[in-house]
Amino acid sequence: MERKKGSILLVEDEKIVALDIRKNLELLGFNVVAVVASGEAAIGKADQYLPDVIIMDIYLKGEMDGIQTSEIINKTHDIPIIFLTASSDERNIQRAKSVAPYGYLIKPFDLTDLRITLEITLAKAETEKKVKESERLLYATLKNINDAVIVTHPDNTIRFMNQRAEKLTGWERNEVLGKELGSVLNVLDDLDNEGLIYILSSAIPERLHEIRNLKLLLTKSALPLPIEIHTNSLVDEYGRVTGFIYSFHDITLQREIEKALISSRNFYLTLFEDFPAMIWRTNENGQFNYFNQTWLRFTGRSIANEADKGWYDNIHPDDRYDFAENIRLAHVNQNKFELEFRMKNSIGEFRYVSCIASPYFTSRQGFSGCIGVCYDTTERKNLELYLERAKNLAEAAAKAKSTFLANMSHEIRTPINGIIGTIEVLMESKLDTEQHQFVYMAKRSAISLLNLLNNVLEYSKLESGKYSVQKLRVSVKEILQDSFVLFEPEANLKGLQLKFTVPENLDEDIFTDPIRISQVLNNLIGNAIKFTKRGSISIGVEKQVDEDKTAIFHFYVADTGIGINPELQAKVFDSFTQGDSTSTKKYPGAGLGLTICRQIVELMGGKIWFTSEVNKGTTFYFTIPETSEAEIEHVRLV
Repeated sequence: MERKKGSILLVEDEKIVALDIRKNLELLGFNVVAVVASGEAAIGKADQYLPDVIIMDIYLKGEMDGIQTSEIINKTHDIPIIFLTASSDERNIQRAKSVAPYGYLIKPFDLTDLRITLEITLAKAETEKKVKESERLLYATLKNINDAVIVTHPDNTIRFMNQRAEKLTGWERNEVLGKELGSVLNVLDDLDNEGLIYILSSAIPERLHEIRNLKLLLTKSALPLPIEIHTNSLVDEYGRVTGFIYSFHDITLQREIEKALISSRNFYLTLFEDFPAMIWRTNENGQFNYFNQTWLRFTGRSIANEADKGWYDNIHPDDRYDFAENIRLAHVNQNKFELEFRMKNSIGEFRYVSCIASPYFTSRQGFSGCIGVCYDTTERKNLELYLERAKNLAEAAAKAKSTFLANMSHEIRTPINGIIGTIEVLMESKLDTEQHQFVYMAKRSAISLLNLLNNVLEYSKLESGKYSVQKLRVSVKEILQDSFVLFEPEANLKGLQLKFTVPENLDEDIFTDPIRISQVLNNLIGNAIKFTKRGSISIGVEKQVDEDKTAIFHFYVADTGIGINPELQAKVFDSFTQGDSTSTKKYPGAGLGLTICRQIVELMGGKIWFTSEVNKGTTFYFTIPETSEAEIEHVRLV
């Protein structure tokens, strides 16, 4: 139950005295929560009310007197007790002192004595309560922190030691309380080799004051333990020293890490010296303070010549500013950079050098400068220049070839068209059967030569990247119909059935290049007729919509011809590849048609593939995505 403010429990076995005291307490404004006459009843009411003060008569009737009752209450509750007594018997006074009462009232007493004693008792109880709470908080903190803590009296005898201190020293708290500090915290200066390594590595200006705190603790088992220790005084409100706090922690791991870092640093410096690349380093101020042996062999200079910015004299004058600016910005922004520049070697020859530099950091100082690695890239640079010249020559040759083919195609196409026209006029004249056959063969040969010329010219345009794709609104159905009408007579002449299939939902216009689609279709249909002796040829298209809601048109050309041998299928779309490459081949052609088809389809954003089985036929497929009308009307793909 929560204790009431200013509440009093009165323990008095004389009723008249009890009534008088209660009356006086209430007159003074105190709240008397209960009046009892025995020790047993007092214990029960103390548990029930938790009063602020208990006024208890020393002489009580029953098995327990007031002193015995107070001893029991003090074990469970921290309640101030004021004793009442009618005599000053020395023996009882000494017994009463054993339970540390807050005051005594000698009967009879007046109202003033009662008020003063109660006020002092309540004030003292409140002060002691705050002190105890503060001590509990302090000891709970010291008990649970990671550092080991030992608290001593002013004479350096131990009054507290936390669990971490027990673990590090090897002593238990109940063994050392009251002992002199030096018998438990036995420390020596850490002057062994390992300790010196740690101390010297820590000896940067801002940490010099910490070196004196590095000690060796001799544990209970006499084993040395490296620690870092700090001492602070405990003072009261008047500035008087009331004790000392010693806090320390194990630095074994930190010291091992420091040693490992020193060893690693030495290892890498040795490694850097003969590393097959030129290495340099700057400090945080941008001063160059390290060059490895590979660097010095390359330049033929000493470190004294290279130090700070002395080596800048070796950089080509045209490249010097760029490097200086890059290194400056790397220090300002603490970032990496890559740069190629020319630097003079030991024989005075300027060589191309590729340099990569990065900032480096230390755990104590943060940004410490930059480390750079440089490689002689002269051979690579010369190769790049050679390849650039070769590329320019190749482009010039390709341009010359395209110009030559364009000019030659014009010069050749004119006489071929004249030959075809003359043959067609001749075929309309009166010829016998044998003559007509000869003239027909001449016409076929001239047409084949014209097709070959057109394919070579198309291939040349595609190879040079000079190929245009028109974007027009056209009907897919009309594109297929035009191809069907074009090849139907030739199919009928060979006794082949030419089939044409377009779904009803494709009776719509699309935005694409009808000329290029027709070019691919016509090439595929022409091949199908050429390689099919009997049966049929089917052409068609289907429409699909992908995840981006873009319309994709799937075209196909299927035949029942000779098929493609499995060993040749992987090369079908390669330039100048033919199904029949023998000198007495039955099927004419230069092997460019399918190559041109593949390049056109890919330029339009589609794909082309096929399935084939020998003596059963081949089906070619290709897809063309519809282009949005938001795109430009005419696109040149390079």
